[in-house]
Amino acid sequence: MFLEAGEGALDLKLSAKNIMLLASKFGQPAGRALIEKFISGAPAGRPSGFWDEHRWVRFNTWLTGLRERIEGITAATERAGFGKPLKQQIAEAMEKRPLAGNDADDPAGAKLTPAQADDLRILLAALQDLELKFSQAQLPQPYKPVPTPSLRIRAPL
Repeated sequence: MFLEAGEGALDLKLSAKNIMLLASKFGQPAGRALIEKFISGAPAGRPSGFWDEHRWVRFNTWLTGLRERIEGITAATERAGFGKPLKQQIAEAMEKRPLAGNDADDPAGAKLTPAQADDLRILLAALQDLELKFSQAQLPQPYKPVPTPSLRIRAPL
């Protein structure tokens, strides 16, 4: 089912009647399709096999996006020509505030405690190890997500 001309988009003035009309036109058939695929025909008390397929697709899609984001982490954190290596910055952050805060009490500019620095070093090493593991897993996988997923990090809006 597709939206008719004038339906959809962001309509902040949509009446309650039209919301319910759209829900019955699109929501109920979609709900029935989900029930038929994921619940109907499954053994009593057991999930449908489609859940396994769904999880497989989600896992592979996530791995594809994560691989894209983790590639180059070592180069970016150790050999960046425009700044200090992150390991050095972590060490220095215990002696000198890593960020310029508004005042000495601003947590954004606070020095790291030894425990915080240790945690950051451990996490950075884990990311670099993950990058290595991804680079070693070069065998093509039989499932190729279409479209190719994108894993983005952004500030909340």
